[in-house]
Amino acid sequence: RGHCCVKTLVLPWLIHSKFQGLLCDALHLNSGLRKLTLRDWQAKRAFKDVISAIGTLAQLEELDMKLVSLPPSALGGLGNALQRISTLKILTLPSLEMDVDNAVHLSCVTQFVKALKGCPKLAVLSSDNFVLEPASGEGFAEFVAESGSLTKLTLRYSPSYYSQERKLLTAVGKNNKLEELRLDGFLLYEQAERLLVEVAAQHTGLRYLEVGFYDSYREWDFDGTALADLVGRNTGLRELVFSGGTVYCIPEFAKAIPKNTTMQKLTLGLLGMKVPNYRVFLQALALNESLQLVTFKECFYHYFNDIVLLMRETGTEGRLMIDADVVNPPDFENGLKNSTSLTRVAYSNRGAASLTPPGAFRHLLHHHCLRELRIGLQRPIEMESATSLALLLSTTSSLRCATFEFLATASSSRILVEGLAGNTSLTDLSVSFWAIEAPEADLLWRMLRSSRTLKTLTLELLDFLESPVLDCVPDGLLQNHYVLRAAIQQNPTQQSRDIYQYGLRGQVLKKLNVLSTQTFQFGVQELLRRNLSTLHRAVQFVTGSRGRRYAEAFERVSKGSTLLEALKKAVAEPEDEIKGRIASSSRYLDEHFLVEAGVVRAAVVCGKSNSVQLDQIGFDNWLCIRLYLKVTDIVAMPFRLLADPSSSGNLQD
Repeated sequence: RGHCCVKTLVLPWLIHSKFQGLLCDALHLNSGLRKLTLRDWQAKRAFKDVISAIGTLAQLEELDMKLVSLPPSALGGLGNALQRISTLKILTLPSLEMDVDNAVHLSCVTQFVKALKGCPKLAVLSSDNFVLEPASGEGFAEFVAESGSLTKLTLRYSPSYYSQERKLLTAVGKNNKLEELRLDGFLLYEQAERLLVEVAAQHTGLRYLEVGFYDSYREWDFDGTALADLVGRNTGLRELVFSGGTVYCIPEFAKAIPKNTTMQKLTLGLLGMKVPNYRVFLQALALNESLQLVTFKECFYHYFNDIVLLMRETGTEGRLMIDADVVNPPDFENGLKNSTSLTRVAYSNRGAASLTPPGAFRHLLHHHCLRELRIGLQRPIEMESATSLALLLSTTSSLRCATFEFLATASSSRILVEGLAGNTSLTDLSVSFWAIEAPEADLLWRMLRSSRTLKTLTLELLDFLESPVLDCVPDGLLQNHYVLRAAIQQNPTQQSRDIYQYGLRGQVLKKLNVLSTQTFQFGVQELLRRNLSTLHRAVQFVTGSRGRRYAEAFERVSKGSTLLEALKKAVAEPEDEIKGRIASSSRYLDEHFLVEAGVVRAAVVCGKSNSVQLDQIGFDNWLCIRLYLKVTDIVAMPFRLLADPSSSGNLQD
């Protein structure tokens, strides 16, 4: 309650009932919370009191209740709470345990929809389609049409509710401030599809549109012809995501794509795509200059090499991505041989009859634009393959995301960890099923200590041969100030054991029962909390906040990519300008180090020149000293001494 610096809070349902009163009191007294996430809460767990307390969070900007399930009767309190939060900008609504034939339930939803109109700054809204029920659909359509702040709207389809999409689409057409519309899981049939297309074509603000969902085992009636026509009409739309159609609409998209000069990204999930269909599409893409990336959703495909050759033939390399795993080992190797410009590779031979050729991974070394790599193997990785992957990891400057899910012996793991230790580009790393001995574990933690790029880390079901159970967070990991998300040796739940009874994951689960202690997991979460706070203060330093804790935070993370990414979200400026801000802040800290570190209050000046120097050493020489001097090297002055007037003033020659 007294921590006004706490800006983000996640509340799991695992809060003992005797502490929920204290929790509500703390929320009532909090004055600085900006984002609140509730996970798996239910009404019977004193939820009404929590909702009432949420209504007192005067500075709350984001409320995420996606993983919450409520009865409609709880919507009254939620609606009242939301209307009291004048700063709310982002809202993710819970799902409802609702009976669509119950008049009381429908009335609760209708009243809640009316309450949404009392959120004057709401810009981002995500909800299940219960808001489109016949009783509330008209009110929700009015809210969408009249909102002067709503820019992003996401509706998730649930078969539990009746939807009235046509009223919604008409309302969208009346609100030109709306920039993004996601209809997740919706299948719009012919009339609704054509209405959506007309609305999107005439909308002056809409930049992103997503509709439908992909299922590779089901035939759809959603033919996509109207959406293909939308592509050819050169609207203000910059990105379209369409899933749930069939391959029969490919000719229509092929006709439309050469006409388009404005769209930048297109994603299609179409049932039945084969090589001839890709040929028709890529020939059309070659005639288009605006589309930077086209993504096709598939579950798996056996024609990786054919697609690689087609991209070379049509000159579309780097513009096509197939969101699926390559599953055929020879096809995988041939595809890697025939191209050197792949940016994303996902390979899984878990169900393949043949083994991966030992030299297949060696060809990855020639792909200098590779940014994402995902590899899953059914059998333990061979030494030659491990060596090739290690060499790739230690030499690449482009790879950002890597996921490795395969058994690795201690000797193979040693080579792979050595490769990771030499990597300086990864931001997202996930490793599963490796066998780690003490020297490799030490090297892994030391790699994490020195990494300035890694932001997301998953270490899952590793076999630490010397210590089966992790009890305390290693020092190397503790010294890392850049990792923001981590899942490390989390103990398997009974649910995960039930799901993975067979296969590689089930095999490892049977062997590794308890992977870490609560002390270890708490330590990891505390580390993430510290790193997020450090990043937040570093952003504040760049944007003008001054003081020792801000300077120390900036100094810790200024050399990594996390600060740049955080500033992009915070200040919404071009990347070059943000880099200039960081460089300017670094120069400021060099020049005012003694002030920011708390040695003096205002400045350090010498003699008549009024310039910054110490004992005539000059500013350039001071910068040489500064290379070896950090804010953390300066012992913080006790508060009592800071308050002493005799300690203020400038240092003079």
